[in-house]
Amino acid sequence: MSAAPTGFALIRAAYDVDGLDEHERGALVLLAVMANDQGEAWPSIAHMVEKTGQSERTLQRAIGRLVEAGHISRRQRRHESALYNVHPKSGSVSKPVRVTGVTVSGVSLTGVTDAVKTRQPDTLIAKNNQSKNKGQARGSRLAPNWIPGPLPGNVASLVTQWPAGREDREFDQFRDFWTAKAGADACKLDWDRTWHTWIRRAHDRIMREASYGQSPAGRGGATRRANRSDEMDAAMRDLGFR
Repeated sequence: MSAAPTGFALIRAAYDVDGLDEHERGALVLLAVMANDQGEAWPSIAHMVEKTGQSERTLQRAIGRLVEAGHISRRQRRHESALYNVHPKSGSVSKPVRVTGVTVSGVSLTGVTDAVKTRQPDTLIAKNNQSKNKGQARGSRLAPNWIPGPLPGNVASLVTQWPAGREDREFDQFRDFWTAKAGADACKLDWDRTWHTWIRRAHDRIMREASYGQSPAGRGGATRRANRSDEMDAAMRDLGFR
């Protein structure tokens, strides 16, 4: 069994894959270029958008198709970019038919006797998904093994201001709260967005705790210590030591 390609051989393998559209090939080659000797790469989606010139939505769809075809593997990491393992499949791959209006193009058959399934236009896919998901708008409960994706910039900037370890503490509270909560309100369509909202709402409270202490008694103690220090300074000046 031959070793997995690395370096230029991996890039060449990505170029040689048949049946990819320009978006899929651009994403696969970029990941191959950025991969280390173990075939792993972890660029952010924003970086890949910049390098490929594709929109984020187009790029995400291309990556999804590469995963389904077995050319890459993807593992989402908490608060970090996804980790990709690049392993392009060699040989010719059947190219799905792209339908634009009534024009069919880009059909590649390699010993396939069955009819090639067509790839529906995005607008038709969206309508089908809406029909399929009708009645499912209540979302789902938080999965026991759910891990949030990377935070958007405006939310991540809030977390960087928190005391060390506070993000993990808030995440544990978030998970416990929604796991224990009952009723329809415990189901959400987008748990990442729910987590982002939790962070925004917690931010002011956390910053107040970090600045003034967690209780009025703590703040009063600090005030009394400051007053005693002022009184001592005044007494020392009266005695001529300052």
